[in-house]
Amino acid sequence: MSKPPRPAKPGKATKAEGRRLNIGAVRSSFAPWNDPNATPLVRFEGVTKRFGDQVAVNDISLDIYPGEFFALLGPSGCGKTTLMRMLAGFETLDAGRITLAGEDISDAPPHKRPVNMMFQSYALFPHLNVEQNIAFGLKQEGLPKAEIKARVAEMLELVKLQDFARRKPDQLSGGQKQRVALARAVARKPRMLLLDEPLGALDKKLREETQFELMDLQVELGVTFLIVTHDQEEAMVMADRIAVMREGRIVQIGRPEEVYETPSSRYVAEFLGDVNLFETTVEAIEHPMAHLDSSASTAGFYVLDDDCPGPGATVWLAVRPEKMRISLDPPEPGAKNVLAGEIWDIGYTGDWTNYIVELPGEKLVRVARANSQRFVERPIGWDDKVWVSFDPDAGVVLTS
Repeated sequence: MSKPPRPAKPGKATKAEGRRLNIGAVRSSFAPWNDPNATPLVRFEGVTKRFGDQVAVNDISLDIYPGEFFALLGPSGCGKTTLMRMLAGFETLDAGRITLAGEDISDAPPHKRPVNMMFQSYALFPHLNVEQNIAFGLKQEGLPKAEIKARVAEMLELVKLQDFARRKPDQLSGGQKQRVALARAVARKPRMLLLDEPLGALDKKLREETQFELMDLQVELGVTFLIVTHDQEEAMVMADRIAVMREGRIVQIGRPEEVYETPSSRYVAEFLGDVNLFETTVEAIEHPMAHLDSSASTAGFYVLDDDCPGPGATVWLAVRPEKMRISLDPPEPGAKNVLAGEIWDIGYTGDWTNYIVELPGEKLVRVARANSQRFVERPIGWDDKVWVSFDPDAGVVLTS
């Protein structure tokens, strides 16, 4: 099942605005994994890969759907690149199988698979210019010259490099090289494009801009993308779904907002963004809330009792920094989830200010506050005594 067709352009929108609205409509309505009748494009079934005594990929089963932008996310050595390389045909399987469009490709050589891979280094031919680099794979396929010329022109327009067609790679910026590599990868019209840390060589601002370009191109092309990255922000911005990996296994799969807001474990909570973790004991269930006992707070914590185990269980309360409030003034009487502390450090990033607050017992918590007003002097400074608080629905109770 492919992504639904894009709706018609709005009548009075500019071309760029209409394009953005169309792409947004596609992405917001795309969720084939929730359709029991949808057929995956790629299916990993019990896939395992060993290097000597080390298990790099451990019995992974995973479905990726046509038109999906899927991310494998995890730290170095977690197995994400090995899993991609097995799909590309560059690594053999020790167990399991991989199917693409229902066909078992586990033993097929790389050139027989309808996938293309874009490497982090881009691997452009230095002696060929831009259009020659893009045309290389098409010539290898033996396509007619007229078709190659038309396809190359289409790719140059797609990645906005028409004016750079005759330049060599050493005459291009990092972002331009990245777009040449992308154009070359999609020129052969693969069923699936594999991207191995594709933005790692770009500076921060260009990387952020390119993320949105890749999202737009993926929707326009209708090609399934699989990206490998250790950058959680990159995965959350671009992917329809994320698989978080650890030590050769997938520990959670979901939409970016699902994985971020409802992590399945402390590992996932800590890997995706910043989080404050409190080790607690379930004191009582007082539906709809649970009372948690914690050394960080004499009054304990009150959270929603969804999926909370019974009294006596040891759990961890995870609270994201942006869901915490910080104030120089004490809270109203009877307020829940209040912590008193002292400013230990401050990090200013322009749009946000990050406060590190030291609680009694030397525990540190991080609070993030959006800078919605213009000011130079910090309203809260070093060594100030502050109160930190959060709502009962802001925390997630984790059992592992």
